[in-house]
Amino acid sequence: RSVILHHDYNDYWIVFGDKSSNNTNKLFEIIKGYTNNCYLVSSIRELELLSLRPAYTIYVTSGTSTPMGFIEKAINYLEEL
Repeated sequence: RSVILHHDYNDYWIVFGDKSSNNTNKLFEIIKGYTNNCYLVSSIRELELLSLRPAYTIYVTSGTSTPMGFIEKAINYLEEL
């Protein structure tokens, strides 16, 4: 279960995972209930296409079946912003 206690409305939330995964989609829908700055990303290319401003906080989470290799690459990409 995800609980968002506090966030700035300028923060970004990124859910990593397969768009056909029920777990990933449920996580995405929960977060979307709290903010419009939420994205479901299933590839590095999709991540590159987002217009993220590095000055804001970027929160990341993932579905249970998301490969760790993808998560690590995506986090490395975000750290370079």
